[in-house]
Amino acid sequence: MDKTILRKLSKAAFIALLMCSHPAMHTSLFAQEQNDGKIPLSQAVETIEKKYGYHFVYEHNLLKGKTISTTALKGRSPQEILKNVLYPNNLIFLYIDENSYVIQKRTGEIKRIEKETPQKENKQESTTNNGTRPIGGIVTDNDGTPLQYVNVFNKSKNIGTQSAENGKFFLSGMSDGDSIVFNIIGYKQKIITLQKSTNYIDLELSPIAANLNEVSVVSNGLQNLPKERATGAYSVVTAKDLEKIPTNNVIQRLEGLVPGLKVNVLAGDRSFTYAGGLQIGPNSGTRSVGTNDYSATIRGTSTVSSVSESSPLVVVDGAIADIDISEINPNDIDNITFLKDAAAASIWGVRAANGVFVITTKKGKSSSPKINASVNYMIANRAKLSYMKLMNSSQMLDYEKELVDRGLINQYNFSPINYYSSYYPQYGAKIAYDLKTGAINQATYDQQVDSLSKINSLDQEQKYLMQPASSQSYNLSISGGTEKSSYFYSASYSKELPNFKRNIGQRLTVTLNNSWKLLNWATLSTNIRGAFFKVNLNSFTFPTLFRPGQSTLMPYQLLKDPNGNNTHYNRVNPAYAQALQATSSKYQDWTYSYLDELNNNDNTQSSNNYTVNINLKMPIYRGLSGNVLYTNERQYMNSNIYYNPQTYYYRNFYNSTYNPTAGSQQFDFINGGGILTPSNTQLNNYALRGQLAYDGNLGQDHQLNIIAGSEIRQTRTLYSTSTLYDYNPISGFSQAVSYAANSYINAMGYATSLGGAPTYQNIQRRYLSYFSNGSYTYRNKYTLSASVRYDDYNNFGLDKKYRATPLWSSGLKWDVYKEHFMENIKWIDMLSVRGTFGVNGNISTTLYPYTNIGLGSDYTTNLSSATITALANPQLRWEKTYVTNVGIDFSILKHLITGGIDLYTKNGRDLLYSFPINSAYAGTIGGNLLTRNAASMNGKGVDVHLNFNIIDRNDWNWSTGLILSYNTNKIVDNKFDTSNVTPSYINYSPAYITNVKGYATDMIFAFKNAGLDANGQTLVYNNAGAKVPYSSSLSFKDLVAIGRRNAPYFGSWNSTLRYKSLSLYILATYQFGGHFIRPVTSNYITAYYNLNYDDNGMIAQRWKQSGDEDKTNVPGLNGTATAIQYSLVRYQNSDINILSSDYIRLREVSLSYQIPTTLIPRKIINSTSFTFAVRNLGLLWRANKFGYDPDFVATPGTANSLPAATSYNFSLNLNF
Repeated sequence: MDKTILRKLSKAAFIALLMCSHPAMHTSLFAQEQNDGKIPLSQAVETIEKKYGYHFVYEHNLLKGKTISTTALKGRSPQEILKNVLYPNNLIFLYIDENSYVIQKRTGEIKRIEKETPQKENKQESTTNNGTRPIGGIVTDNDGTPLQYVNVFNKSKNIGTQSAENGKFFLSGMSDGDSIVFNIIGYKQKIITLQKSTNYIDLELSPIAANLNEVSVVSNGLQNLPKERATGAYSVVTAKDLEKIPTNNVIQRLEGLVPGLKVNVLAGDRSFTYAGGLQIGPNSGTRSVGTNDYSATIRGTSTVSSVSESSPLVVVDGAIADIDISEINPNDIDNITFLKDAAAASIWGVRAANGVFVITTKKGKSSSPKINASVNYMIANRAKLSYMKLMNSSQMLDYEKELVDRGLINQYNFSPINYYSSYYPQYGAKIAYDLKTGAINQATYDQQVDSLSKINSLDQEQKYLMQPASSQSYNLSISGGTEKSSYFYSASYSKELPNFKRNIGQRLTVTLNNSWKLLNWATLSTNIRGAFFKVNLNSFTFPTLFRPGQSTLMPYQLLKDPNGNNTHYNRVNPAYAQALQATSSKYQDWTYSYLDELNNNDNTQSSNNYTVNINLKMPIYRGLSGNVLYTNERQYMNSNIYYNPQTYYYRNFYNSTYNPTAGSQQFDFINGGGILTPSNTQLNNYALRGQLAYDGNLGQDHQLNIIAGSEIRQTRTLYSTSTLYDYNPISGFSQAVSYAANSYINAMGYATSLGGAPTYQNIQRRYLSYFSNGSYTYRNKYTLSASVRYDDYNNFGLDKKYRATPLWSSGLKWDVYKEHFMENIKWIDMLSVRGTFGVNGNISTTLYPYTNIGLGSDYTTNLSSATITALANPQLRWEKTYVTNVGIDFSILKHLITGGIDLYTKNGRDLLYSFPINSAYAGTIGGNLLTRNAASMNGKGVDVHLNFNIIDRNDWNWSTGLILSYNTNKIVDNKFDTSNVTPSYINYSPAYITNVKGYATDMIFAFKNAGLDANGQTLVYNNAGAKVPYSSSLSFKDLVAIGRRNAPYFGSWNSTLRYKSLSLYILATYQFGGHFIRPVTSNYITAYYNLNYDDNGMIAQRWKQSGDEDKTNVPGLNGTATAIQYSLVRYQNSDINILSSDYIRLREVSLSYQIPTTLIPRKIINSTSFTFAVRNLGLLWRANKFGYDPDFVATPGTANSLPAATSYNFSLNLNF
């Protein structure tokens, strides 16, 4: 089919869905209901309730699946109508009081007594022969909202039930004097003693101040469960929790809120304007967008391989989402449930080993239209460049002089010959070389050094390259509905300016959630979401400015001269450049200006994302229902990097390809136009799921909840990139290029291939799944659960026994506090014990069971070529994680203290692991590494959360919460012992050895530093305790295990203090037991061609002369190039540079004020609140003594990022 037709059909379908989302469509959808002559029995009962003010009590699901003729609602009296409606369905009504009735099944023949009043007739039936009677009622919260899953328990008879979705409950066999307990998580328990006149109970439960946001229902994405019947390890964050953290990315709002969830915020100045951009690159198997800015793990790692999925699975409104979480507007989220153990997560199968985020967006409710509008503005302090701890100008000039004096920078660096011209050093080395060669005298040198030493380029960098980070966001939503339909519509716009100028991010989100009752029988729900991003990444970043390299910005290099002109610096030898330019006027300027480049940078990225969910739920018979879900997720990501003719990139390319002999360009496609590198990624994912569900009571003692279904899912990723030459941004035209044929000799004399040949990738993955999940509860106290999922995946295994695998779980829960023996233990309000065991799975999206072949073109012959890129692995299979979880939940001292404790183990088997093999087997494939299901890992941990309801009064509330998590692991098998660790890793980079048998996956190994020798070279201790030089070969036994990179202990503390309408919220986070590698000197210049400048401040502490070994551990520049570099490597990886990452951080302080209703126009505005929040207040305590923020340090060879500056957020929220 023509692509144009497909696009038109897709647009038509999208428009049709939008039309169906509009309330004006509701009438036509329900037109059939009014004329078919049959309506659901539940609707008929509701009509009678509203018309006559009656209360009806009946068992949950009693009315489901039953219908009645519309003519039955016609009668001379309410009692006659009740008979007409109920009797044909084998039901009767029993009199309770003047306006209350119980509806129950008929147990005998119904006698019609026309003359006797129904009240008397039914009053005789309302009490059984043994003197007991039924009771019923409704349970609501303070706002009158019905509460579902409230435990209604008769302590006297040890029987109970739960309230239905409408808050109603029914119990039979009640007697005078019975004690009825009403209990639900997050609300104060109430006990009512039945009196002779008690037949109907209208009860209101008050929330516990410490648990105002605790929910009573959890969702695994496929079904909702009452929390009291959930055996697994769940945590729920509500919309109220999220509102306390005013950031534009929900991942940042989750920090410190969930036991076992570790969120590392790696960017302090932005939320969705990711440093790595929006584009997903080729062969990107995991969720790579945003990984430079944040990371999130649930209960630690479940894999040891970089090719396996390592991020938690994200489920949005019941459908798996392969999107970045930044695409969801935080204000649209109703709650997020975190699935942490096998019983909770195994229902999602092979992608659940890393935990699951189940996000539920807001839905409309039956009410008049409600409008919410909010505005948030954030401004931050300026980031402090001094945090990077760089050398000042005087120290850098001293370093450069020593490099020249020792001959490490020499005559080759200043030779005008083309081969050496690209190794031109910085100005400090130039004047030192001139002094050494006699071109200038000592006085001239001292004068220039004195002048340059007074310069601090950080001042101009702060002024011209940076800005205070800021953001603004605007949100508008409208919701409402009737009994037949509901809607929630929202739109949000956010804009943020990060620390560096000319970086900007914009996001627009749209959500359209609708629900309709079709023919008063089925429920159709649609969820349409759109997220649209535009990001400009045109700034200079730290890697550009300060990463060790030839073009590192020196501390004495200004961006503007004293006259206010942009400064220019040489990137190639100016003598060589001038010589070439003298031969032809067509050579372009070959100098580099930072501010000119800043103005010319043009890196624009966009991402348009669409998600459509269509969910049809159909009641079948007495608690049995069917559900069909279709979801389609599409993403269109574009990145355009354009180099106009004024950029250094273009000018350097032009000069390098100019032929002075011919007096023209070597290529006719370098003709005044720019160079454009576009990259495009398209994702098209769909899933279709069908399931049956049963939720009902089997008598009063048995409750059953079970689902079973099947799902098919396909993901498809299309990626393409190329380079367009002579590109005109106005017309969009460029020159056709034969990339393979255009190799050339550049101006430096080196053979070079023309880059930018088109790359195309098409990856398609298919999944087939069967699943079932169920729970059984006896007497509302004992719950058993089980789940199973069978997954098949087209990319794994040639044999089905490897490709498809069952994953399962089982669990149990005991509500101890409901037992008779607990009745006299008054200080325990609630106590439950639960345990689960099961298997979760994980996959790799980049490994395949067959031989991988890469196709390309030979640059010499221009003919097609193929290379083997990966060896076949027909036994490739799932990673499996066996999870055991034991937990308790409790509430004591009249809800003064509530909380829970979970202990768990996570044992991974068949984990993908890359181990070295003999090169004779591997050839040139994979760097002598083979990835196989070869590793096993055991993990364990503890999650604790405690809430303290200290003050709970009308005007005053004070509650505080504490979260403590512990997680650790150990490699128990990897088919590869420590004696086989590659010698180069042991001798040169032990800190980057990972996954060693017998140790944690992230254990840091290091040399035991022994100081410096008399020549300024590093000494270390071997296993025998002897000092050995850099040249000695070491074994694994000579290394010391320092500790884990990731802190095993982490958590948070929060406090909420309310006085009337004023509320103060504080959040602090902490971590203990982790380590980081101190950002030390990464590189010394050891030869003219190794011109990598490092401006790390520790270089100033280097050894310079004999005797310095007594006052420093930083090696010097003495000796051969090999001695200098290897000595530095031993120092970099020494134990003295492994520091503790322990800290306590004050993350958030906010003050909210709910404006009293007496001060606002009630006819227009229902409520108004204002919030002022201060975020990123800094570290209250840190273990390291060097001033590093452990979350913002860089490994040697990279530039530090800046810690988050303190930000100030102003929010206004209006409800109409």
